[in-house]
Amino acid sequence: MVIDGRSGWILSGVATGSLLTGGIFYLLFRSSSTVYFLADIFLDAGNYSISSGNILNSMPSFLHVYAFILLTAVVLNPSRTGLILICFGWMGVELFFEIGQHPFLAQSLTDWVPAWFAGFPYLEVASTYFLSGTFDPVDVLFIIIGAAAALLTLYKVQHWEVSHG
Repeated sequence: MVIDGRSGWILSGVATGSLLTGGIFYLLFRSSSTVYFLADIFLDAGNYSISSGNILNSMPSFLHVYAFILLTAVVLNPSRTGLILICFGWMGVELFFEIGQHPFLAQSLTDWVPAWFAGFPYLEVASTYFLSGTFDPVDVLFIIIGAAAALLTLYKVQHWEVSHG
C-alpha cells in the first residue's frame, strides 16, 4: 500500500480530528476524575450527562481505534498484509483493555500488573483502570466496528490512489 503525501495528510487530519472529538466527548460527558489525561487539567467543563446505556457512550471506543489505525498506517505505509496486522493489533490492544475491565478479570489482571509500572506515566494507573473501569459489551462492538471502518477507509484510499495516481 502506498500512501502519498496528500492522502497521508488527509488521513492524519481525519485521525487527529477523531482523537480531538473523543477528547471533547470525554471533556463534556465524563468526570475529569475518571479520565487520566483530564485529571488535574480541567475542572468538569461540561459534565453533561448521557444516560447509561446510550449508544453514544461507546463513540470514544470507535474513534480511538479508528484514529490509531489510520495514524499507524500513515507512519508505517504498510503492505495490505501489514495493514491487516495493524488493524488486528490495535483492535487486540483495545479489546484487552476493555475486556480487562470485566469484573471477572479485573482483579486477576491487577494482581498481574508489575510493581515497576508505578513509576511510568499512564502505566502507573493500570491497576486502577482495570478495577475502576466499567466493562461495556457495546464498547467491544464499537472497537470491532472502528477497526473495520479504518480498514475500509484505508482500502478506499488505496483504491483511489491507484485509479487517480
